[in-house]
Amino acid sequence: MNKQNKEIVTYLHHNNRVFVMEQNIGKHREYCLCWQCANLHPDCRDENCRIANVLFEIACAFSIVIPVWECPEFRSTK
Repeated sequence: MNKQNKEIVTYLHHNNRVFVMEQNIGKHREYCLCWQCANLHPDCRDENCRIANVLFEIACAFSIVIPVWECPEFRSTK
């Protein structure tokens, strides 16, 4: 695997200083399968997908972003 040097920048995300490849800032929803899933209810965590809730807890605990590319519980919103 060829490691390409990408521009790494730092910024505040939810009041935490984080590092990110500059070209990926703000693209989480564009690539994350969850945002096209009927199981995701980000405004009502009690109705939210159990996997999404666990990932959200991990993301908050470590100030990271976790895009989901594959999921056994995906349900299309279409």
